[in-house]
Amino acid sequence: MELPALFTPPRRYGLIFLSLVTLILTGAGGLSIALSTSQQEQSRFTGLLLFGVILLVPVPLILYALYSLLRGQYILEREGLRLRWGLRAEDIPMSHIEWVRPMKELGFRVPLPLLRFPGAVLGNVYSHELGAIEFLASDPDSILLIATPEKIYAISPENVSAFMRAYRYVAELGSLQPISSQSIRPMVFLAHIWQDQIARRLILTGGGLFLALLVSSGIAILTRATVPLGYSPQGASLAPVPSIQILLLPVLGLLFLGTDWIIGVYFYRQERTLPAAYLLWGSGAVTLLLFVLATWIFMLAG
Repeated sequence: MELPALFTPPRRYGLIFLSLVTLILTGAGGLSIALSTSQQEQSRFTGLLLFGVILLVPVPLILYALYSLLRGQYILEREGLRLRWGLRAEDIPMSHIEWVRPMKELGFRVPLPLLRFPGAVLGNVYSHELGAIEFLASDPDSILLIATPEKIYAISPENVSAFMRAYRYVAELGSLQPISSQSIRPMVFLAHIWQDQIARRLILTGGGLFLALLVSSGIAILTRATVPLGYSPQGASLAPVPSIQILLLPVLGLLFLGTDWIIGVYFYRQERTLPAAYLLWGSGAVTLLLFVLATWIFMLAG
């Protein structure tokens, strides 16, 4: 048997489900925000805008679940087992693995985490029989339990029998030089980004400009009944609209800033793409600055 042996979780139904949910929420949220711009009544405008924002809020989390599913891997080597799921990484030396067993063969019920849907069975639970269990899986029907002294890891290789054969083969060979035990969690990775002085300044600048945009929009709403949101191709101000519609700018600003932050985190993972992460975080701050300036221009034009 060739080593290392690479196993992936079942992806088909998870990819379909997560992609459809992303498209539905993004489309419905974008349509709701677009429809809000044509509303003259403040209640309808506010309702459509708020509904659109609510639909878009979970999209980054779903996209992360999609990314995690695509990146999910279980790598079995003679020296140990490497688990990869999104920003989560766990390296387990072979000497730390006590047993490997399909969850269905235990003879008792193991609780599943609350966060579970097609393509993602994730989270930590406690079992009275087994203790702490961390799920890094996509399919509850093909879960294998990996027991270590610290905790049990629940994974779901697409080919369970092949994984079991590979594990028995590796266990018979024995480990010559066990891999170093390593655990990387998303929050630890984000804390590492926060310790980067350049990244922290760019992120704080973007966040500060977003607050400035909220304050500027609030001033516009309180001091003016109407504002002209835009200009004609000839440079003339468009017909004034109720000032509450200026809230579109903070919503759009948050969408741009959030997208830049999330994609920047992805690029920050590797040394060679660090400049791209800094560029994205910086461009998010510049976009917010332009929105703040646009808010004051609209107020002065009114």
